[in-house]
Amino acid sequence: MPSDLLVHLLVPRHGGGMLVAHGPDGPALPSIIPEIGADDRLVAAVQRHLRDRWNLDPLVLETHLPPPPSPDDGYIGLAVLEAPAAAWRPPPGMRWASSPPPLPQRVARRARTWLAEWEADASPPELRPPWSRPGWTARASAWIDDALHQAGRTRTGPATLVRLWSISAMLRIPTDAGDAWFKAVFPHFHHEPAVTALLASAVPDALPSVLGIAPGEGWLLMEAAGSPVPRSAASDVDILRAIDRLADVQQLLRARLDGFVTLGCPRRPLSTLPDDLAAAIDEAPGLGGPAVAAEEAAQVVDRVAERAAWIDGLDFADVLVHGDFHPGNLLVDGPGTRILDWSDAAVGNPVVEIGPWFGEVRPELRRRGWEAWLRALSRFGPAEALRAHEDDAYAVACAYQVVSYAGILRGIEPENRYQLSDGFNGYWNDLVAGVAPVLRS
Repeated sequence: MPSDLLVHLLVPRHGGGMLVAHGPDGPALPSIIPEIGADDRLVAAVQRHLRDRWNLDPLVLETHLPPPPSPDDGYIGLAVLEAPAAAWRPPPGMRWASSPPPLPQRVARRARTWLAEWEADASPPELRPPWSRPGWTARASAWIDDALHQAGRTRTGPATLVRLWSISAMLRIPTDAGDAWFKAVFPHFHHEPAVTALLASAVPDALPSVLGIAPGEGWLLMEAAGSPVPRSAASDVDILRAIDRLADVQQLLRARLDGFVTLGCPRRPLSTLPDDLAAAIDEAPGLGGPAVAAEEAAQVVDRVAERAAWIDGLDFADVLVHGDFHPGNLLVDGPGTRILDWSDAAVGNPVVEIGPWFGEVRPELRRRGWEAWLRALSRFGPAEALRAHEDDAYAVACAYQVVSYAGILRGIEPENRYQLSDGFNGYWNDLVAGVAPVLRS
């Protein structure tokens, strides 16, 4: 993320109107250039800037950061806030106005969406995530305090919003027994809290402790154990050991798969993958993916059907598939490694796990990684049969990810699908290329 990012602000006022800045050419949207740290998401930088510079503890409903028109253009963002308390006073050079000023072109479309809702006092659209709706923060905060109390803990300071985007919101909560993490997920992932709680109880050393869940809300409160592994700094040992760690967890849970399905994990057998891929390709242009000619789509689906049928015929045992297993979802905790973010959990073939892992690791680690995957997969089936078929295995894994991203993108407001469309396009491009990353190393 660029360090000199310009962010425009939409700040409504209780009772109507919005905050306007006095610009050199007349009224304008207020804007800031927040200081963005190496580990910051945009929302954290915006929140910190407004607390420090505006004396405002903002309730950020959304950050919108569309891709620039060309690589030479910088990023321009939009942050939408909930109305500040009536006692708050705007900083110098700003005032409350009854009508909006001219809107910056790059974020005008998204700003108009919010302004039209405010003007009409309309309900948010169905696909708007809960945390982007006024009043959600107060509800979530009350639940967090109650869940902490039930766990014998007390909050000791304000929550810090760490991430906010279309599929999840994350807050760090200081407590008298160390930090806790609160995560809220959008409806497509509502099974994650209950799945995580079951995982943490069944394999307690493989995940942080769960302090509370609200499955109907998609809320999860966890211990903040260890520290996330930066992708650029993760050791080879950590990354390779994690493959075996995942297989350990999956092996321990093989007798409990029906329980995870009951909690909402989908069954995703390879037998349905070709049809699911065809549907995803058909919808792709509307989801932010590529427009694919019918003939090319049919050829790719046919190749995937052939490869998926061959791997399916090897009779690997079903496992609890993580679905997004890569170094960024690992937590180093003393001598062990914990696995985070089971949003994409499903019951299916373990071979599909290689897709995100090969997509994220350093090229020089891929050949050793393939050996590690073969050893791990051998617990569930004849992995040695895959040794000379990296491209077939990776193609099936890529197709699986294309289907996953299509499902996610369907649940996101169209104007914010850019946030995850790169994943859809990246796996599609790798699928079309037909060569596994391990072979390119």
